[in-house]
Amino acid sequence: MTLKDKILIDLAEIGNQGTLKQIFDFIQEIKQEPIDQQESNKAEVLEFVGKIDDDVAEEVMQLIDSEFNSIEGDW
Repeated sequence: MTLKDKILIDLAEIGNQGTLKQIFDFIQEIKQEPIDQQESNKAEVLEFVGKIDDDVAEEVMQLIDSEFNSIEGDW
């Protein structure tokens, strides 16, 4: 069974029209997007490969975790 077949089976099981509309809208959006635009930032991201060493990367990840992965105050 192909991936497309599996997707079609999953779609056939969805009864909620709102959910189907969201899926349809998403498919229409990605169909209109040229393939090069879908991967447009790949070259830019790869420019950063090897720019910082593992120790600095670990420090940056810890800083991001400590600053942004907790909620302060009452919610």
